[in-house]
Amino acid sequence: MNFLIDENLPDRFKIWHGPDYENVPREIPAWSDERVWQYARQKQQVIVTKDVDFQDRVLLLGPPPRVVHFNVGNLRAAQLAALVARVWPMVVTLLTDEAVFLIVVDENGLIDAMKSGA
Repeated sequence: MNFLIDENLPDRFKIWHGPDYENVPREIPAWSDERVWQYARQKQQVIVTKDVDFQDRVLLLGPPPRVVHFNVGNLRAAQLAALVARVWPMVVTLLTDEAVFLIVVDENGLIDAMKSGA
């Protein structure tokens, strides 16, 4: 399973380093949501983001790609890093079910997973 980490998330989190993780390039101009969506779709990646637009898009258009949305507002980097470290193993486990197309994580670490056909 491969992940595309959106530019609105820090690229320095250790948990997201390695061959299964790619960061959206920090270019000027920034990649549009459409470009991120198409890139992830083409490379069969899961988009990891804080941007609700990707949640809306997967609900409207369906997968692929699949989306992990951290619906956490403006947490400090240290708080976000702690949250990600705590929930990421469960997120990855949930994504092993191919029917899971959207995972939403809130600031308390509550996880909601949506499946196709459910």
